[in-house]
Order: sequence, then structure tokens, then C-alpha cells
Amino acid sequence: MAARKRHHSEGNAGVDRLSDLPDEVLGHILSFLPTEKAVQTSALSKRWKGVFSLATSLEFHDYYKKTPFINFVDRVLSLHKVSIRRFKLTVWRSIGQSHVSCVNAWTASALSLGAQQLDLELRYQMDDMTQHKLLNSCTMTVLKLKYYYDRAILKVPMSVCLSSLRVLNLERIIFPDVNSTSRFFLGCSSLTDLTLSSCEWMDGQVYSVSCAKLRNLTISDLGYYNYTKNPTIELDLPVLVYFKCCSIPQKLFHIKNPVVICTAEFDFNSSISYDKTDVFFIRLMRQLSNVKVLRLFGEALTVISRIKLSKLPATFVNLTRLEVGSRYGRKREGWRRLPKLIARSPLLETLVFKEGLETCYNELAIFLDDQRKPISKNHITIQVDAYWGSSKNL
Repeated sequence: MAARKRHHSEGNAGVDRLSDLPDEVLGHILSFLPTEKAVQTSALSKRWKGVFSLATSLEFHDYYKKTPFINFVDRVLSLHKVSIRRFKLTVWRSIGQSHVSCVNAWTASALSLGAQQLDLELRYQMDDMTQHKLLNSCTMTVLKLKYYYDRAILKVPMSVCLSSLRVLNLERIIFPDVNSTSRFFLGCSSLTDLTLSSCEWMDGQVYSVSCAKLRNLTISDLGYYNYTKNPTIELDLPVLVYFKCCSIPQKLFHIKNPVVICTAEFDFNSSISYDKTDVFFIRLMRQLSNVKVLRLFGEALTVISRIKLSKLPATFVNLTRLEVGSRYGRKREGWRRLPKLIARSPLLETLVFKEGLETCYNELAIFLDDQRKPISKNHITIQVDAYWGSSKNL
């Protein structure tokens, strides 16, 4: 550790106590700054020169022109002296196809520095060798991999070792075949949190997502793919407790040996559907009929309203808490379906209007006032988290 020096005599009113701290402490402090700002501290004094190379978190965004950005990242990584905890790289503007090798080299450098949390937002696909290194990092605990514009193929090596990985977020990834996909998830033996967003699967195949320790799963299909034969995603998740679906399913999800999931959440920003998508949603709802907490936000109630009651689960046998959102809840059909869901929930204790009440108040009154008989035999607590209507409507 470099010798520490006082920059002010004891007789001075101000003492630079920050510069007196050990190098390791200063490096830790700089880890909370954007890397660009951390590097600029070298201009403060000789004491601060090169201290940025001890930061345990590095974050790069290509908000600069092409050449300065490449040179800047190369310089910081070449001068870095300690292992890093977190590495984030956002590259989508300044680097073209001809400079993809730079991204590959930076990712490899982050892995060689022992990065535990890797957050990559890229425009072009990494090469095979870099992907193989990425999928065999035994120290990595968090991996977030997102591609802009074009989707990227997940090229899985014959051996995958992500034994420490706990959190995995994949966006705009193509799973090319059944065997490599199965091999990939089996290699994530400690995975507890998984998010799949706008991922694509090949036609007509049955994919297996098997994770023995996975507890939280979020799925978002932001686009519609015109499959000739729809793929099936088989979820073998024996300890799953939380499931979230952020869009109307565009493919068939099959929960293998379903356990009692504590919470299921559907948050749709659109009620537009295509052929078969309602069927996929119905099958998914049936598999989640044993859920304890059900959350219906966005257009989820509207989607449910157009499905025949006979196709919905006959009973939500374990449901004790139902949360509904009113962000898009202005359609009469959605609110009229709500009492039907309540009637099919014999253990329901709490009904929550999570996003408050406003213009939907009149629709809520429809099902409260028009009921000629009780919609539930239980005493149900109604919770309204916010109200934006007038006082005369209360």
C-alpha cells in the first residue's frame, strides 16, 4: 500500500482526511461513482493518481464517440489492479460490427478479473470463444445479458459450469435447439431467479427449463412470432414460489409436476391477442389454479373477460389474496368478470385494488351494486391503496 501523506499541516483549519484513508478504502469509495468520474479523480493530486484502478465496480456506457470510448475502456481495464465485484457494459451506439472484437476482449478481461456480477447490453453478438468463457465462470453470481435490435443465438458449449450463478436475466436471446438449451439450464445448478424477455425458441420443439433451486420466474414475450408449429416450454421447477407473466403468452408453457406456487402475477399492457394465444393463457391459468396470491394488473382482467367461464379454472382452491390493477381497467367487461373470480375462490380473505381507484370507480360499482346474492361466503377485506376520485363518490 502506498505511503499515506498529510496534505495540510496541523495548523491549518482544514485537514484532507479523505486522502489519509488507505488505498483499499478509497478504491471502495470510487466503486460507487461512474467509472468515468472515478478516473477523473486522478487529476485531484498525486495522492489520487491511479487510485481508480482499485475500484471493485466498473461501468461503461458508449455515450462517447467511437475512438475515445474504445481507448478509454482499454486503458481502464489494462491499468486495473484488483478483482472486481461488478462489471457493466452498454454498447449499442458507437461500436460497429468491425469492432465487436473489442467487446469480446472487454468481456474476457472482466471475467479474468473475477467479476461476480456481469451486466451486458450489446448490439452485436459475442464470438463463440467469449460465450464459452461466459458460460463457464464458476465465480459469477449475477448475469444480465441483453441485445438491442437483432436477437443473438445462445451458443452453448458441451460443458457449462455456472455453479455460483443465482440471478439470470436474458433478453432477445435465441435458444437454437433442445439439447443445448437443456444443457445450459442444467449447468445453472444454483439458480434462484430467472427472467426471460423476448426470447425466441425454434418451431415445433419441446424445450426443458429444469432448475432444482429456482424460486422466482419472470417471463415477458414482447413480440409475436409467427411460428409454423408452436414450441412448448416445459418448466421443471420443483420449488418455484413466484411466477410473473408480463405479456399474453405467445407459446405454450407447461409446468411439470406443479407445486403450490405462492404468488402468480399477470401484468399485460395490451389485450390484443393472436390465434392460439388465448389458449396458451387458459392452459397457464389452469396450471396455476393452486396459487395462494393472484395479481392481475394492466389488461389482464380484460383478457380474462373474453374467455368463457367454462375454460377458466373451476376453483382457485388455495387463493387467499387477490390483487387487481386499474391502470388500464376502464373496460366494463373486465370488472364484470371480477365477481366470478371471487366466487371461485372459497378461501379468499383479501381483495386489493393495488393501483388505486379513479375512472374505474363506476365499473367497480357495477359488480358491487348489481349482485343480487353474496359473491362469497367468506368475510373479505377490501383494500384500496389509493383513490383519485371525488369525495362525493365515496
